[in-house]
Amino acid sequence: MRKILLFFAIFGFSLGSSQLCISKTLTFCQYGFNQNLNITSATADWTNPGTLSFIIRSYYLQGIDGLLSVCNARQQFDQCLGDQYDACMSRLNFITDGESPADATAYVSLFKTMEFDCDGGFIQSSRNWGCIAAVLQTHDQQLNDCRKQYDAEILKTPSSLCQASADFETCVRSQYSATCGPEVSWWACERTRRGLLIDSDCPSDSCSLVAQEAPGSAKSVFQREPEVAHVIRSILEQKD
Repeated sequence: MRKILLFFAIFGFSLGSSQLCISKTLTFCQYGFNQNLNITSATADWTNPGTLSFIIRSYYLQGIDGLLSVCNARQQFDQCLGDQYDACMSRLNFITDGESPADATAYVSLFKTMEFDCDGGFIQSSRNWGCIAAVLQTHDQQLNDCRKQYDAEILKTPSSLCQASADFETCVRSQYSATCGPEVSWWACERTRRGLLIDSDCPSDSCSLVAQEAPGSAKSVFQREPEVAHVIRSILEQKD
């Protein structure tokens, strides 16, 4: 119990919340998510987020089809939870139900990352997925090293959360920038930032994208968010 309270203190959790996550609903929605991705493991959920993460990664490495499969499953998961989504996608929700802080963080982080891949960062994801998937596969060790360095720093000095997070984002970003360009470099940074779940703890932490003047360049990345449906339609038409 003392460890859990310390975890709350470090990451600034509030014990009071008016939101409610119904366990049976979450279990049902997780089952549907797993069914949509043909996941047969009975423990591919918040009790074993490592297994679930491994399976999601295997889909990502299949290319754009794998990304679309994951995004479809995530969208249905979101719709299934409805207005319970935010309450259920909270580390505190799982910790109070007896899960370890590490598993709770890993599970919520995974879904927040998918949320970015398939929503806020979908434009960048869809049109650069070939390069993104290649880096995921060929730079796996370097990306893991970035994570290990972050975990070690947080364990050593919990008060350095914001600086360690910024360093982690830069480390991940560097794996993509040279190969995939500035747009994906921003995508990698923002994806990492959202997965760290640090908005309330490090509000000044952000990922910048240097504007370029060429038409269709990074300068206009954020002006095309309404085109998500158009991008999906174009991808599907190319497959037909």
